[in-house]
Amino acid sequence: MPVSEDSIAETVFQANRICQKIRCEKSRIEESDPLETEKFYVTSSWVLFIVGVILFVLGFSYEDVKSTLTLLGTIFIVLPTLISIIVVIISITKSPKLIDLEQECTNKLGEFFEVQTQQYRKKGLQWSIGDQILWIQLEKI
Repeated sequence: MPVSEDSIAETVFQANRICQKIRCEKSRIEESDPLETEKFYVTSSWVLFIVGVILFVLGFSYEDVKSTLTLLGTIFIVLPTLISIIVVIISITKSPKLIDLEQECTNKLGEFFEVQTQQYRKKGLQWSIGDQILWIQLEKI
């Protein structure tokens, strides 16, 4: 049973799409900011710290609410410090998952062509992938 040219072209097109998806995912990961969330927390910590300093200073200015304002000021100074320490620890331990493009393409194309070869074997053909994914070949078996 002969294989149509469209069937072969569709298989090659699907293999190309697999590689394109992997490349797009790799680019997305590399271009994304891994510390975006941490930046929000650090910025929020600075705002809380400034509010704490203001409350602390106001606590010494107004005698009637001195203890309340200094307590709130202290809380608003200590809280951002703790948040900043946690953010630093998270930033040190967290690393983005980078993709090895060649390895990932080899794995995904291997899986894809394994399925394709099972279908093409019924027609006496099989797909093979060249070294470092430089070429693919449809051969008779």
